Amino acid sequence: MITNLQIKFIKSLHLKKNRLEYGQYVCEGEKIIHELIISQPESIDTIYACDSWKSPAQAKNLNIQLVSNKELERMSQHTTVPSVIALVNFPKSKNFKLNQQKFYLYIDQIADPGNLGTIIRTADWYGHKQIFLSPNCVDLYNQKVIQSAMGSHFRMQCFEIDFQQLIERHTFNHILATAMEGQALSEISDIRNSLIVLGSESHGVSEEIFKRCTKKITIPSFGQTESLNVAVAAGIIIHHFTMND
Repeated sequence: MITNLQIKFIKSLHLKKNRLEYGQYVCEGEKIIHELIISQPESIDTIYACDSWKSPAQAKNLNIQLVSNKELERMSQHTTVPSVIALVNFPKSKNFKLNQQKFYLYIDQIADPGNLGTIIRTADWYGHKQIFLSPNCVDLYNQKVIQSAMGSHFRMQCFEIDFQQLIERHTFNHILATAMEGQALSEISDIRNSLIVLGSESHGVSEEIFKRCTKKITIPSFGQTESLNVAVAAGIIIHHFTMND
């Protein structure tokens, strides 16, 4: 039986500072928790579920507590109460080695959680396994990031790292920054072992990063709209460079 103290603790993890302090976060909903159980079962601390939740076979050895709908409502951030909530531990290791992807993404100071989640989901669709985030991006474990990624960040290695530290630790053939003016994607002939930097919705790539980039790239416009949503731009860039050598 869940206690009021446990419910209070889970609710406290809705705040980033508490997630960082305790090294845990919350996932909600059948689809996302099914993906979590399949991809990252070792990270699960506890699953809280009501009677109606149909647990997958892979969940049989996990710590599952039955709770009421009222108790789930008290824990949830959603307007529609889910049938299951999971308390999840942060990944243990922050060390990484580049995994020989064709190219890598660095996400610079993106503030919108829906956009970050969509970029992670899109990168996963195209087979990426690693993505890098600047320290001033929206929190990876923000509930809206988790929801919009739809389980993809359980399969991806998402590393928060300062840009300077990243390029000091790893040598990239090219560092390409997205910009309103630059070389069209079709003009870039060699993308292997390159780092592509995507900037924030309102400010673009930061000036300090621009200084370290070898090329600026842009998606050609054929209309009159001022700019592209960063998640849409990411999707176009990932598709183009994945499908073209």
